[in-house]
Amino acid sequence: MEIKLICSKGCPQGFVISPNLWNPYLNQLLSLNSDTLFLQAFAGDLALVLAGRVRKELENNTNKALATIANKLRELKLDLSVDKCQGLAFRSNVHHR
Repeated sequence: MEIKLICSKGCPQGFVISPNLWNPYLNQLLSLNSDTLFLQAFAGDLALVLAGRVRKELENNTNKALATIANKLRELKLDLSVDKCQGLAFRSNVHHR
């Protein structure tokens, strides 16, 4: 017997079963971590941490990381809620010798 269910909404925030549904997917996303892509999880959120020596390098690294994440999400049949995403860039004026 096969039962199919079409789900069009996520799990309510704070729902007791949320971690059990989220963790298997989260682990697959965290497996993407590499020298150039770092995902940090906290509760039900993810932070993508990237670096670049100059703006263009940071831009390229960001685009590559987002493409990698998008491919993994597609593979997992998950959508990203872009409206809930935010970006933040830090700049350092420190010059290392």
